[in-house]
Amino acid sequence: MFGWINDCTESLVVSKFGIDKWHEVKEKAGCSVADDGFVRHKYYSDESTVALVVAASEVLGLSVDAVLEAFGQYFMEFTRSNGYDNLLSCQGSTLRLWLSNLNALHDHLQSSLPKGFVAPVFWCEDDDSNDDSNDDSNDDS
Repeated sequence: MFGWINDCTESLVVSKFGIDKWHEVKEKAGCSVADDGFVRHKYYSDESTVALVVAASEVLGLSVDAVLEAFGQYFMEFTRSNGYDNLLSCQGSTLRLWLSNLNALHDHLQSSLPKGFVAPVFWCEDDDSNDDSNDDSNDDS
C-alpha cells in the first residue's frame, strides 16, 4: 500500500481525535513509523495498513466499516489540500464523468510513481431498477 494511505490515516486520526489517540493506534498496530514519517511514494505492506485500520477501530470505538467510511470521506479533502485540487476538479463536471475518469487519472499518476504501482480500477454502471418513468401513481384516469 502506498504511504499516501497511511499518511492520510494518520492525518485523519490526529485531526479528528488528537495525537494521543494516534499514538494509541500506532502502539496497538505495532507501527514504529515516527509521527509524520510515512513516505507517500513508498510501499508499506498491506498487513501494516490493515493493522492501522483495525487498531483505529478498536481505539476509537468504531466499526472497521465506519473507519473506512470516514477514511474515504477524509481522503478527498486530504488529496485536495495536498496539491491535487486542480487535477481532481478537472476529472468531470458530473459525478458519473468524474468517476469514469478515475482510471485515466491513475494512469497519469502511474508515470510519476515508483515502478510496480498497481492502480485500482473503477467503472460506472446504470441502475435502472429505480426508474420511476413507469410509475402510474400520478395517472388521473
